Amino acid sequence: MKRPTLTFFQANELCRKLVPIGNAIWRFAEQLRAEGYSAFDAYNDFVESFGANDEIEVHRLCAVEQAKLRLGQPWPMKYSPDERKLLYSSNLLSELHARRDAENDCPASEIDTKYPGVDAVWRREFDPCRRNMVRFQISQRTQYQLRFAEFVERQRLMLEGEIRTHLSGDTNQAGFEMEDRFAKYQEVMDRAFKPHGFRYDKQKSRDEFPVFSKHLTDGWDLCWTLQHTDMFALTPKEGCLAPNLDLRGANMAGDADKARSREFLFFRYQHIVPGFGSAYWKFRNLTELEWAIGAHLCLYKLMSPILEASITSTDLAP
Repeated sequence: MKRPTLTFFQANELCRKLVPIGNAIWRFAEQLRAEGYSAFDAYNDFVESFGANDEIEVHRLCAVEQAKLRLGQPWPMKYSPDERKLLYSSNLLSELHARRDAENDCPASEIDTKYPGVDAVWRREFDPCRRNMVRFQISQRTQYQLRFAEFVERQRLMLEGEIRTHLSGDTNQAGFEMEDRFAKYQEVMDRAFKPHGFRYDKQKSRDEFPVFSKHLTDGWDLCWTLQHTDMFALTPKEGCLAPNLDLRGANMAGDADKARSREFLFFRYQHIVPGFGSAYWKFRNLTELEWAIGAHLCLYKLMSPILEASITSTDLAP
């Protein structure tokens, strides 16, 4: 059976309805903390440590606008020049790009020519905290590495503290083989996501590529899959949890990365709350894996009312 595809206009209409999620990311951060997930603060605090108060304020506005762009533009999708003009854009980020170009006395496309070498790296940044951070990393590398190591250790301790407070389980490396990781993933997904309408989808799944789907509208399903399954299952000391949330044709199985453009959409939810993706990415035992899956579910629940309503209210008929 031929797989359904999205027109640009269908995908763009759907994704534009997701833009309001961006306005809620700092509220989402508060709600995540209330549910016991706060390790993401370590990274954002690290980035903000390079800014003055006014720069931090701009950084937080940037985070909101970047979240809107990540969700508000269909991804991955190729656009024609005329279609690109219809994509959601951010006035604030456009202003910051213009300010950066004025400070550099050249457009972004000419930075490498005007500032050859490492200066070009930090001059591309428009978020003032990130610009300061990258510049510090280049100019004071040893001090930056010490500060970065402190951030990594703080994040690790925060994550361990969350798990001790909220979960009981074996935290050693025993039972950490590939089969154990997939079994734990499927067990937690079955238990935690079933109340929210997701089921293990045998028809869409492949060996070592489980798919959990939820039927929302005719011809299309919302699905959870695992990105980088080799890094999830085969690394000896720690695994990487990189869930994908995608909208795909109800008859599309396997990895969406192997499908054609416009047969699916990815929703890049894990990057909207600053630091979330890095905090709940790596796991060193099955208890950490369970906790990380719970964090992703918690964030999904916060954004799901807008996400699911956007899908069901958009006409996706061919």
